[in-house]
Amino acid sequence: MTSTGAVAAMRMSSACLLLSLLLVSCSVSSEAVEKTAEELALETWHENLIGQIAASYREEDLERTQQLLENKRDGANPDQRRRYASLDELLFVALIRKDGFSELGFVGSVKEKDGSSRTEFSMKEEHGFALLLQPKSENQGKILAVNASGTRSTLIIDVDVEDWLEDGSKFKHRLPRSYVPTEDILMDAQHPYRLPLPHFTASPQVFIRRVKVRARFLLAGMYWNGKKAPMSQIKFEPIEFYRFAKGFRSVRAAPLKTLTTVAKRAEKYLGHILVASWFLDRHAGPKERKEAVGILIELLRSGRQAAEPTVLAALKFLVKDATAHDRDGWLRWWTLQNKG
Repeated sequence: MTSTGAVAAMRMSSACLLLSLLLVSCSVSSEAVEKTAEELALETWHENLIGQIAASYREEDLERTQQLLENKRDGANPDQRRRYASLDELLFVALIRKDGFSELGFVGSVKEKDGSSRTEFSMKEEHGFALLLQPKSENQGKILAVNASGTRSTLIIDVDVEDWLEDGSKFKHRLPRSYVPTEDILMDAQHPYRLPLPHFTASPQVFIRRVKVRARFLLAGMYWNGKKAPMSQIKFEPIEFYRFAKGFRSVRAAPLKTLTTVAKRAEKYLGHILVASWFLDRHAGPKERKEAVGILIELLRSGRQAAEPTVLAALKFLVKDATAHDRDGWLRWWTLQNKG
């Protein structure tokens, strides 16, 4: 994933609250000070300008935000200068998010022919995914391992796994992981921060595995081109990839043909039925999908009890809006679908 795809997720959790506070000026002074008409006019002008800057920031028009912040601040009162400084910080972070990185997020090294990252693998294949923070050539970043108050940076990775066995049963589990740097992370275009993800392989009983990975970097402190960046965390867009039993590519290439063939000996090829239905759900058109559902319904009608749990799971892949849950329910549903 390039930085373009990840910038929207890399937000400071306090940004919205901070921005709202910026729009509230101090109306009470500790000292009653009479101001000239010119001073009052300048304060009013700055108040209007701060409102325009905040609106531009909310609209993510960073170019206009930057232009407005370049106005002279002569005549601004202390509260307005404080809010200007806070807007400067918000813009600084937003520009890092938008233009600071050439890569920011999960990147796969195993590519498809069109250059996209591969997302379907056999159980033992290397997936090649890593978390990558790579600044653009003109930038340098530093993430503090620990700050002066003793707070440590921590990279938190949550992995949600769903496994399907050949009988159609599904199991979910979460694999939380955290990484605490022991030293400051220095990064530039030639020396990015890269953390390879574990393989997430499965047991031989698993025919389909879906892996979804989320990550956020809680920051003890960050510097960007030598300047302190007021960022508390970096959030990354999640990734999702899949693992299948060995030989899945031949099933993927012709899922309807595979399903038609193995249905004749369903009890022996339960895993093939499941995987073929999975790929039909993802790639088949309406005509092929209906034909596949018909094959599965006939398997239910034939009364092959050993195949029934797998067929029910396969039907759930292909028909998302059906309310049927058991053999009789699906047979009734099919009859209604083909009535008239």
